[in-house]
Amino acid sequence: MKVVRKFLKIMVLPLMLLIGILHFILDVMAKLSCYVIGPLMLFLFGCGVYTVVKHLWNQTVLLGLMEAACFLALFGASFVIVTLESWNQHLAAFLHS
Repeated sequence: MKVVRKFLKIMVLPLMLLIGILHFILDVMAKLSCYVIGPLMLFLFGCGVYTVVKHLWNQTVLLGLMEAACFLALFGASFVIVTLESWNQHLAAFLHS
């Protein structure tokens, strides 16, 4: 049983490395995309206020949907990053057990 456990611990190391690299790349990409999506969301919000003032309700709905899509993209990226970090912590706990 100890041999199998040692073998699994050895196999966990490359997996931890792969998850760590993926976590780093996604984290950098998410932070860089915030510099693009943030101003875009601000612009969409401004356009949404303009369409409300002009009573262009169809455009208001479309701008609201685009704003929600941007928010969901950022939230989804953050969710994936946190999930990868959690997996890496669980693998590290198994490695240290």
